[in-house]
Amino acid sequence: MRVRFVGHASIAIECQNQVILCDPWLVGKVFNNSWALLSPSSPPAFSTVDYIWISHEHPDHLSCTLRHESSIPF
Repeated sequence: MRVRFVGHASIAIECQNQVILCDPWLVGKVFNNSWALLSPSSPPAFSTVDYIWISHEHPDHLSCTLRHESSIPF
């Protein structure tokens, strides 16, 4: 198993040829533009991601654009 920091609360977990992207806030500002990422996120290539896991519905734990750009199961 390999766990890699992506940014803010996001990590990528690689295990048994599967990749889970957790809590992917990857771009933009949230909470009425009052929060921004401190550094650019470094997500794995989306072609390698098998699942996306969102721990809860706060905007700093997901990028809403992912759902429109991806066929990855949530």
